[in-house]
Amino acid sequence: AIDQVKDKVMVSLCSGRVYGSIRKYVEELNLTSFQICDGGGEIFDPVTQKPVCQKIIPPKIASQIISELKKEKIDFLASCLSRYHLDKSYMTPENVAKKYEFFVPEWPDLNDVKNPQMTKITILGVNSNNSKQIEEMLRKYSDDIHYIILAYHISQSTGIHALDLTEKSATKLTALEAYVKLN
Repeated sequence: AIDQVKDKVMVSLCSGRVYGSIRKYVEELNLTSFQICDGGGEIFDPVTQKPVCQKIIPPKIASQIISELKKEKIDFLASCLSRYHLDKSYMTPENVAKKYEFFVPEWPDLNDVKNPQMTKITILGVNSNNSKQIEEMLRKYSDDIHYIILAYHISQSTGIHALDLTEKSATKLTALEAYVKLN
């Protein structure tokens, strides 16, 4: 169906994932139009292999959130440079894969990125025991970030969820509005 329409209309994915995670689908479908990624935090051009629009979490806020997550021993991923990154001084890929029962590709180390420009922070391990604590922790950042508590299931067997944080105006809807203006 996509092959039949992609020469007549722009076909784009709109995903909460980073571009690196949806690239295989974009390539499989031979899509050349912009793609909406990171829950609206990024619009990516698969032709130039570069973002055309990004909504960056204010670096000071991102740093404070990550410090608090580490202090509370809460796992997280950071999206920057169109890829997920792990803070490998804090978490190992093996532990993440085992704890959350999903495949962890060779994600780069967040500590190797100078001045990371984060489009999303994904908090892992959100459950009924800690969701209120996490929500309370994030409340003070509500002027700067957009977040959804218990956004999606990571592991069906454990009831663990994840939570995505983006810059305040970064949603799939606002990205779609920007996408229309870019085209």
